[in-house]
Amino acid sequence: MPGYELPEEACPTSRSDNGYVDACRPFEYFGEYNLESCHEFLDSEGYYHQADTSYWDKAGNDLNGFFKQVKSLMSLECSSNLVSFVCNTFFRPCVEVTDASGESTWAPSLTCESDCEAFTTVWDECIVDIGADTTKKANFDDAMRQLGTEQHEAMSTLAAFSKRDFPPAIPEEGMHQLAPFRCDVTGGEMGDIQAEDWYKAFMLGRLPSKHADGVPVYSHDFPEGMSKKRLYPEESSLFTLPNDRGEVEVPCSSRSSTLAKARDCPEPFLKPTEDGIDSCVHPCPVPAFSDAEYDLMWGFAVIPGVMGFFLNGFMAATWVVGGAVFMRKTPLALRSCAVVGLLYNLVETFPVLFLKTDLACGDCGTNECTGETKLCAINRSSPYLLMAILLNLMTLLLTLFADLGQRRKLSKFVKEKGTGLAVLIPFLLMLLGYAIEGNDNGSANEVLNTARHSFTCSMRFENMFVEWVLVWMHFVWQCNIITMLVIYIARRISKTMSSVKSSAASSSGSNEMQKSQRRLVQMAAMIAILCVIQMVTNIWTSQTLDSWTEASNLDLKCQFEEYRFRKWDAYGFTEGQKICEAADVTWSRSPCTDACYYFPPAEDNTEFSETDLKCSADVSLFGGEAEEDGLGRSSGGIDCDCPCSKMVKQEAPPVSVLCLSYFAQSFIVCIVGISLGFKNENIKVWRKKIGIPDEKSQQSTRASSRKASSVQSSVLSEVQSEVKK
Repeated sequence: MPGYELPEEACPTSRSDNGYVDACRPFEYFGEYNLESCHEFLDSEGYYHQADTSYWDKAGNDLNGFFKQVKSLMSLECSSNLVSFVCNTFFRPCVEVTDASGESTWAPSLTCESDCEAFTTVWDECIVDIGADTTKKANFDDAMRQLGTEQHEAMSTLAAFSKRDFPPAIPEEGMHQLAPFRCDVTGGEMGDIQAEDWYKAFMLGRLPSKHADGVPVYSHDFPEGMSKKRLYPEESSLFTLPNDRGEVEVPCSSRSSTLAKARDCPEPFLKPTEDGIDSCVHPCPVPAFSDAEYDLMWGFAVIPGVMGFFLNGFMAATWVVGGAVFMRKTPLALRSCAVVGLLYNLVETFPVLFLKTDLACGDCGTNECTGETKLCAINRSSPYLLMAILLNLMTLLLTLFADLGQRRKLSKFVKEKGTGLAVLIPFLLMLLGYAIEGNDNGSANEVLNTARHSFTCSMRFENMFVEWVLVWMHFVWQCNIITMLVIYIARRISKTMSSVKSSAASSSGSNEMQKSQRRLVQMAAMIAILCVIQMVTNIWTSQTLDSWTEASNLDLKCQFEEYRFRKWDAYGFTEGQKICEAADVTWSRSPCTDACYYFPPAEDNTEFSETDLKCSADVSLFGGEAEEDGLGRSSGGIDCDCPCSKMVKQEAPPVSVLCLSYFAQSFIVCIVGISLGFKNENIKVWRKKIGIPDEKSQQSTRASSRKASSVQSSVLSEVQSEVKK
């Protein structure tokens, strides 16, 4: 640069060796930037062995990336145990000692054997817990293997720039092994370190310090001058002070803290209500919809149900007022439909009306307690109540079908057993459902079961196969049978009406019977249509909501993932896909001049790459030459990263479809009441109860009055004639 000259004296490689800084010193800056992960486990006023590498835990550093990934793989207790132990290795506490001349000085302190044992105990328990879940275990091993590869690259880079020994080629099975050493191993003895243990020797401070000119002193190396007998001494270690200041006994140290605070959760996620869990959870209900949209769906679920309650209640009250003889005129199956409809209102409509989302979500407000209330458990029976209504209508149609075809045996069986079976079949399926549901932890349906609990509850089956066997399959065959019966009966009624119209003899009794038959067919057809709508929309929205929830969970994982350790297969990108514009890029090795694209490395590619996202950059700034990429753009192949909102697309099911689903389900209980509640026979019962004469009585009274008046007029005329005579 013009006007600037380099100093004649080169800056020393090791500041601590040359006396510019003390190897043991307080941190110049102590906080989340300088010590992003370690600050929770260190003392802000304490002295630590930083040597020439106080930067290890700064944001963007390799070690900080390791810490972030560990936090995303393990529970809060497990990740804190590992991170705190590694932090106290990379920044060993220093204690004040007195040298041979009586002067005070600071010396690095090794971790005590007791703390090593405590770390090992927690580590072993965590590995057992992770191993209990095969998927979690596979993800953990893959991530740790990738971390090992990254750290191996970092060790090679350190060796190239600091004249250190290059790490050996680590076997594949040893690349990710970070299990603790035995607590009685030596420290700083290269001959005691196996090739497969190099990675954890680097991470746990067992490698000897390379003390030579031009080589920086790394804080995590085994301190030079420290006795190599024990990496983790029982009480103290013998330490030779630099500059011939004698030997001192340095007491060992233990971690001051082993549990970090839980991470802050990005919106709309919440912290778990259970202490000690370092994760984020969905609120309940899931934030796939706004509050206004949930209110709209709630209205479509409640209003038809309330209307059905009054209609079915009116019918039941009419039967009571009309007496036993009048009630028996209504088929038992129809009475069962009304009673089951009222039961549905008690189980579904009113809990949803008064509790709203509290029915499914409970008191905690997160998906941790979704579906745990007793009322929610009872509410899960609502599909089987609808099934009972369907089967009772099917019983009526089968009776009519048998009578029209003069199938006497079938007619007798249906009349005697039909209503009982219409109630028994859903009841047995409901009992079986309650016996099986609930054990969905880690199952294929766990995420879906949680997501679809909003202000109604559903059975928590392990997979869709079980759900189809115990719920949807029965709606399918019932709707199919009802549809076929409706078509057959409608045709027969149509033919009968045609023959009746062509005949002069058309009795009022046959007309009434035909009206009842048509009413039954219309009622059954309407309920079957509503059930089909409810079933199809429910299944479709469940699948769509399942996809939304998976995308939402991926978005959360994306926000906590270190960009170098992303599981790119989970994002479903295609090669060459544009992920985000240059203005949206959140990180790159140099400024991007074009959008960030997805370009996974080829199988035979051996070049090191931090991420699978690449952008164009002006590489001439660094003396490089641009190359043509697969899109024909001039590109320097610069690594980049994009916001999670650009990498994860979340699409919730349409609100209109959900409203239709809730409306169809609730309106089913209204059909019987709408069709039968205001028949003339029912109105007559209430007129008689209240004391209002019915229409025929009024007509008869008026006719009698007219007749009496006529007779009276005739008599009066005769009397007047006689008087005139």
